Amino acid sequence: MHRTSSLVSILLSASIIFSTQSFAAPSPTPTPTPTPTLSVIDEYLNALDKFEMEIEVYFDAMKLREEMRDMMNETFASAVLKSTRDAKIATRRATSAANKSAIIEQRKLAIQNAVLQRSAAIAALGPMPVKPIEPIRPKGVMELAPLSKKEKKEKKENRKSTTSPLDYDE
Repeated sequence: MHRTSSLVSILLSASIIFSTQSFAAPSPTPTPTPTPTLSVIDEYLNALDKFEMEIEVYFDAMKLREEMRDMMNETFASAVLKSTRDAKIATRRATSAANKSAIIEQRKLAIQNAVLQRSAAIAALGPMPVKPIEPIRPKGVMELAPLSKKEKKEKKENRKSTTSPLDYDE
């Protein structure tokens, strides 16, 4: 009996010693902080504001691209005009048919060179800007009243004062 009581006491003390962790206070589990959720209309309005900024950037990029293409086309047209004018002047002075043929070939080469330069310059512009997609209005949302000209102007001025050109990279 003495053996049994000592065995029971050893087992009890061992279980108490090795189970000290079970008596420790449980570590608090981190509770996730609730993320503020926007209403459907607020999400749509935010997406619409972002779209308006992106469409403005898109139109600016298209305008710049068109201006650069116009300059390239002017350069091309002046190169073709110059080669044609030079060829006419040289043809008047030429005395043999061989000289005239050489002048015509020179003009063709000058035009081909101008075409290649214009093509390389257009390729250097890169791909066309991608037009942003307008957000889809959620079902059940009423039609929004359009902003007045004054409100649009104020909104545009506020956007320009709070954003930099680097903010458009989103």
